Amino acid sequence: MNRPEIELDAGAYEDFETDLRAFEDWIRDHTGKRVTFYGRLHSVKPRFRGASDGKAQRLSFHGFLLVFQEGYVGRDHFEDFGYATISRDLQARWKFRQGDTVEFEGDFAMDRGRLLLSRLNQIEVVERGDGEVWTESRAHVARATGTVFTSQEEMCVACPRGALVDMVDETDGRHYRRMLCMEGMPDPSLCTYQRESLLQIEVCLEDRERLRRMKGNGR
Repeated sequence: MNRPEIELDAGAYEDFETDLRAFEDWIRDHTGKRVTFYGRLHSVKPRFRGASDGKAQRLSFHGFLLVFQEGYVGRDHFEDFGYATISRDLQARWKFRQGDTVEFEGDFAMDRGRLLLSRLNQIEVVERGDGEVWTESRAHVARATGTVFTSQEEMCVACPRGALVDMVDETDGRHYRRMLCMEGMPDPSLCTYQRESLLQIEVCLEDRERLRRMKGNGR
């Protein structure tokens, strides 16, 4: 049986390994420490946890998640999605929304490959966006009317109306993730929100250049 082989230039592979080691060192240097983060909010989402007994599943509300498409950890440009957890009280006070440019201090951690910041303080809203503001009451409505998908489609993960839910199987203690569609779509393939999500991706590409310019001007 013929199997395809991918040929990788030796120099390119060596560069990849060097970059990977540098990134892993950077993660170790920051893990468990307080860091300053600066970025523009890609979205704000309710944060849910779930449990299943094999017959039914239950979701519970646990504050909110700030989602960044990129940002700055100190002076280092982090060119990937990053997340920050906040309480319902903090969201009620600051009214974070899509498009906000913010700066804060938080505890640095990696959660299953995701940059996760927590225990935020020293918060400053540098510039307000024009996105909608999530409230606790809206979050409870989304929990009650949303649809849980077994798959984690890429468009759902990136969508402002998609929320990853950490689940636990109460019969065997297994932990896993599910996707909650807060628009209540019956299936990802039938999503009518997708067109708006694609437009938001185009806007985010423009935001990247804008964020770099703001950072270069002294922020």
